[in-house]
Amino acid sequence: MKEFKKEVNESFIKDKLRTLDYAEAFYKSMCNVIWTKGEITNSFSFREAARFVAESREMGESYLDFYPSMTGDKEGTVSNEVREDLRKIGWEGTDYTFSNLTI
Repeated sequence: MKEFKKEVNESFIKDKLRTLDYAEAFYKSMCNVIWTKGEITNSFSFREAARFVAESREMGESYLDFYPSMTGDKEGTVSNEVREDLRKIGWEGTDYTFSNLTI
């Protein structure tokens, strides 16, 4: 998980996370999804995903500001924008329930 967090926080994605709509989409995209880069595998519980987003935004928020999601798509829904942004830094998402389904 360290590699994923480090790479996100050192990329253009960190700046995008400051936008609330993107942060919410990013949170939902982390839940119930396995993110891989080569041999490195990452997954987040809902709380871990919410904590990561809140900490990365550096706006004094708590994980409770993102978890549970009360608007729009449900947790585990990967937005096109987040998917493409993570691909740009080498990460691919796979549905946690169906580990052979690349999203």
